[in-house]
Amino acid sequence: MDPLEVGPATTDGDGHVVPVRAVDHLCGPPGVVQGGLAAVLLAGAATGATGGTVSRVAARLHRPTPTDTPLRVTLDPATDDDTAELAAVGAADGAAATWAGTVAVVGGDHGSEVADDDITVRGHVVVGGRPDGSDDHDDLVAIALRDPLPRPQAVPAAPDCVVCGARNSHGLHLFPGWFSDGAVVEAWEGDDEVAGPRGMFVRPEVVAAVLDCPTVWATRDHCRANGFGGALLGGFDVTWYSRLPVGESVRIAAVLDHADGRKMSARAGLVGADGLLYAVASALQIGVATMPGADPDLDPFGDDLDD
Repeated sequence: MDPLEVGPATTDGDGHVVPVRAVDHLCGPPGVVQGGLAAVLLAGAATGATGGTVSRVAARLHRPTPTDTPLRVTLDPATDDDTAELAAVGAADGAAATWAGTVAVVGGDHGSEVADDDITVRGHVVVGGRPDGSDDHDDLVAIALRDPLPRPQAVPAAPDCVVCGARNSHGLHLFPGWFSDGAVVEAWEGDDEVAGPRGMFVRPEVVAAVLDCPTVWATRDHCRANGFGGALLGGFDVTWYSRLPVGESVRIAAVLDHADGRKMSARAGLVGADGLLYAVASALQIGVATMPGADPDLDPFGDDLDD
């Protein structure tokens, strides 16, 4: 799984502008950056611009972020209003937004200018600090530590996804397994292919990506009951509590918290064998009739693809 391409930052007043690009196979649907990766383009840019460690990103995805396309991340110093907005979506105690950011397509109909309809992601980034609130997700830890694990199943709804797509030759092939109550658990061990520059820890954007996918699959029962073929990410809030060592055996647990028609709220946590919560994400998933790229002749949630 290739890292995102993050270029050198330039200073723009008190803020920064950072060029980024995601290669084609870093997709969810074909041609579209996988949702968790798209949301944390803000984190990669903030790290590249400041050298700091990002502890949280809260983002809204306004439209698909294209792969293999020049993108521009703009980071401006956060205001008190930005911090208040971050708190409104569940910030850890004492967390303050460091940057307010956008991801935009470069070179579209507006040339070098960035217009509102060029923007794909808006969000807030927290750099530094030690996040609190991991105890708020004890239910995810308990789900992750259940045994025996359910059987992993390839999902025809997203055959090209870099995380869960059976047909993405560059992907992680991390398939969901469902317990009878609808909770999702996946076993995973991040290898050298997803390591950061020093080779010791899994890249944070990969952690975000593997937390996004199971929040989609946690909506399976609601989607089936309402005629949806899947869901696309509309909002994503991820907090990294600890860096994940390469080679560490972990489980990813996800649960649906609330559903109202097309809008579904789910959470996922990355949990070690000792119950340590490495990271957690809350996702707003939007139900869709058919997932882009899905085979219309297959049950979207069935085990109909070759591993």
